Amino acid sequence: YNQLCFPHLSAENIIDYKDLSAALISLYEKQFKVEAALIKQQMKDKQLASGDILSAADLQQRWLLALYSQLLSMQSVSNSQLGQLAQLRAKTVKAYLVEDLQIASDRVFLMNSRFKEDMKFSGVVLTLESQ
Repeated sequence: YNQLCFPHLSAENIIDYKDLSAALISLYEKQFKVEAALIKQQMKDKQLASGDILSAADLQQRWLLALYSQLLSMQSVSNSQLGQLAQLRAKTVKAYLVEDLQIASDRVFLMNSRFKEDMKFSGVVLTLESQ
């Protein structure tokens, strides 16, 4: 879903998506119970003291990335939750293929997902076979 709605979304360019930036700030403030603007001001004060002046856009990007990184480091996800996510992702992709791309449902199969802790890849693997 994320890549369908925001095909180029990453932590580095979240600044390009105002609604997501606002949601990130809101989540940060709820999670840490501190105004996110204070973090931005601290970053601004630090750069003024060092003489390394950033543009407003660069400061905004670094600030949002810092908020994102702090939130990410606080998240813990169990293997069970990852398995549930894999199943949901597979069902979502199948629904997209069948409903939006009009591929016959009897031609789209979901295989059992396998979770491996050492995997570096997170996503859906599609396999095509012809007869």
